[in-house]
Parts: sequence; C-alpha cells; structure tokens
Amino acid sequence: MIHRGDLSSQAMKDTTAALNRLNDITMEDNMLLVTADVEALYTSIRHTDGLTAVKFFLETSNLPRDLSELLLKLLNFILTHNFFTFKDCFFLQTQGTAMGAACAPSYANLFLGAWERKIFLTDPIQGIERVHNWMRYIDDVLFIWQGTLEELHVFMKDLNRNTENIKLTYKAGSEMEFLDIKMKTDKEGKIKTEVFRKQTATNSLLHAESAHIPSTIKGIPVGQFLRLKRICSDELSFEQQAADLKIRFRERGYSRKNIERAYRRAKFTPRKELLCPNEEDKKLKTAREGNATRLITTYNKNWKKLTSTISKYWPILHTDKNISQLITKQPKITARRAQNLKDRLVHSHYIPEKNNPFGTKGPKWGCFPCKNCKACENIQRGDTFWDQKYKKEYKITQYISCKTSGIIYHATCPCGKIYIGLTTREFKLRVGEHIRDIENAKSEEHIESLKTLPRHFKLCHQCNPKGLVFKGIDKLFETSKRLWGRSTYQRWRSLPGERFLNEIEDLQEEVEVR
Repeated sequence: MIHRGDLSSQAMKDTTAALNRLNDITMEDNMLLVTADVEALYTSIRHTDGLTAVKFFLETSNLPRDLSELLLKLLNFILTHNFFTFKDCFFLQTQGTAMGAACAPSYANLFLGAWERKIFLTDPIQGIERVHNWMRYIDDVLFIWQGTLEELHVFMKDLNRNTENIKLTYKAGSEMEFLDIKMKTDKEGKIKTEVFRKQTATNSLLHAESAHIPSTIKGIPVGQFLRLKRICSDELSFEQQAADLKIRFRERGYSRKNIERAYRRAKFTPRKELLCPNEEDKKLKTAREGNATRLITTYNKNWKKLTSTISKYWPILHTDKNISQLITKQPKITARRAQNLKDRLVHSHYIPEKNNPFGTKGPKWGCFPCKNCKACENIQRGDTFWDQKYKKEYKITQYISCKTSGIIYHATCPCGKIYIGLTTREFKLRVGEHIRDIENAKSEEHIESLKTLPRHFKLCHQCNPKGLVFKGIDKLFETSKRLWGRSTYQRWRSLPGERFLNEIEDLQEEVEVR
C-alpha cells in the first residue's frame, strides 16, 4: 500500500531509487503495472495553484518566514515575466512555467506533491485504496493497480476529473517502461528489470575523439556498463545488453581495451553495491573535493601541458608560509567544456549591446590614442565627432586605436575645415605620413603637385601641422576593403553641412587605400 504518512517517499530521486523500490515488490495475480504521464505539465500549472503549493511546503519547512516570503516573491516574478517569440512577435506566458527555467522542475515537483497529498490524504478519491507503491519522477508516474482493467479505467477517469488542470495518459499490463527501466513480471511475481531504449534511439554516445579530457573519455564506458549492471536484474540480460553496448562504443571510436576494461569492472561489481552506495564514502569524497583548491578553465589541446606545469611548480607556493595555509597539497584542475558547433551557430534572441570589448573597466566604443607614439599627439580621443554647420553629433560605433588598420578617419584643420580619409594600414602610420607631407611641403615649389592636406597647410598655415586633429570614425571589414572602403568613404563624405578640404578633388585620387 501507499505510505500515507509520508508522501515525500513517493517522489523518486533517480532510477536507483525506483529500482530499490521495485526489488521489494511481489506481484499478485490480480495486480497490474501502470505507468502514467502528466500531459504538458509545465505549461498546465496555473500561477495561483503553483504558488499556493510552494507556499504550503515552505510553511511546513524550517525556513525563516522572511526567507520564505522572499522566495515566493522571486518565484512570482519569474512566472509573470516569461516572454517568448513566435513569428517575430513577443508573447507573455500567462499560465505555466518555461521548461528551460532553472526552477521549473522543483516548481512542478512541489505542485504535483500538493496534488498527491490531496488525492491520498485530504480528499481521497474513490478507488485510491487499490493503488500500491505509487512512484513519481517529476511528471512520470508508476504504480501497481490491484483490480481489473475496467476498474482502472474508471479510476483514471475520476483522477483526471480535477480542478488542478492535471490530465494523465496511462498504460497498463505485465510489461511496462518507466524512465530508463523496462519491467516485466515473472512467474513468481518478481519484477525483472533491464535497460529500456526507444526503438527510435540513435547512437548518441560521446565520440572518443571529441574535445574532452582523456579521463572523461575513459570514464564514459565505465559509467554506461555500471548503469547496465545496476538496472539489469539478472546476469543473462546484462550480458545481452552489454554485447550491444560494446558494438555502439566501437562505432563511436572507443578502443577495445577501454571497452573491455569497463565491461569487466561492471561484470565483477556486485549489483547490491550499485543499488546501495556507501553514503559515508560519498560524504567523505564530497568534503575532500569541496576543500580542494580548484582551478576551473576551458579544455583545449594544451590541457596536458597545462596540468603538468601546474603540478610541477605547485610546490613552490608551499614555500611561502602564508600562502601554504590557504591552499591544499595538490590543486583540483577541472575542465570546462569548450564551445561546440551548436554554441557557435545557435544564439539567443537577446543580443547584448556590444559597448565594451575590454570588460567593465575598459574603454568603450570610439577613438582611443595610446599616447605612447608620436602620431598620438595629433589623434583625438572621443566616441563622437561633430558637424559644425548643422550642429549634429555622430556616434562612433567601433573601437579604434592608433594601431587599428582599415579605417575611415576624420581630420579637423585649425581653420575648421574637414578632411575625410581612408587607409587599410595602421592609423598611426597614415597620420604620420600626413604630418611629414605637411612639413616637407615647405621645400616644394610646385603647389599643384602637393596632395590636399599639404597644399592647404602650405597656403593657409605656413606648413605648421600644429592644431591638426585626427579621429578614427569607422572601421572597414577584413574582406573586400577596397570596394567596401570606397562606398563607406562616400557615405561619410556625403554628411550634410561639413566643409571638406577634399571636396574639389577627384575621389579616385583622394581615397588612398594603402
């Protein structure tokens, strides 16, 4: 029978918890295995019902009242601020929770826990006494029905007649599937189990050549064979499914030696140990790893060199009395998964404003001279440039320094005239050329042979570049710089109100792509 005093025992933590329950069950002739699934659970929970269920369990816990109230407010905010897009339109979800929300599984669990409490304790429905060993993992339910199939149909019909918007689909028989367990009843009434795989399942095992640390690749076969041993209730089913698993590992590039080592370990490990792990050992391991000095970084091809270098020079830190008290004997180096194709190709609808490539303390978009080179004396810092006649400000939407190559730049003469130029080389090289051309114009007798800036400064400023200010205003793409650069140059040259030094020049002569 169901344990009516403690319904928390009916919520399954994982497959192992379900297996331990199934091992103690003996089926009678008039009993059926029943599996049920709650239809669209996450999207069916009304906000008021879900919050009421969470509030009930928070009140029965030992949490302080103010913390419980804060959790309810935060949960209410999450539920009432979930937006999604469909055909380029934004919608607000008014019922249920998003499946991707971190709190969604716990929220759904508590909601169904409150519903179970109602149907078993506070307001039991007719036929509930025929239900034995009710087990649930989020929205998947397994129980044993003592009665006929027709009586089960009536019971499930009554169970679906509720005010919580819960609808269950179900199957019943002597052979059922629950989670990754396939169950069948033998002649003695014992439930035999083996691993369940859908007919449409593909070989999705991690490939042996994927970008993961070697210990992960070696550990996957061990984990999979131990899982087989844990779920398979007899040796024959273990051997049959192990043979199939070996083939699938070979298809994914794993070595025979690695596969065979994992198989032998699982074969000679008692199933009882896998079903009842030593909790003390787990606690000791958790405490030991929790106190370790941990380095977490993204895995890359130089991982072996990185770990060996850290291990080699780590003892140096222990020579310092103060540091040695803060670190452990050896660090725990953990690899974070590197980006895969999905990470690179699939992106969120939310695109943050790319305002700062150097973090919160670095420079924003604009022109930023380094102040360490001679050209920077004539390069102006700023994120905008000004149209004097029309009093209009233009924002620079790229990060440009004196070392940036491939840019459109803006030069302002002391007399107020404007020069727009283009270069594919480093900005500081082009600025330096302009300054030298102006200074060298003193000795040039033929003014017509001078370029725009030197000619202007020879006629108007006695070849003195003082007061000439440059600012990068746009960046070119890496490809097709010439074609794209000329079109962008023309766009900036067409700004209204500017008085251009080079407006009388032929565009072909003036756009200097170097």
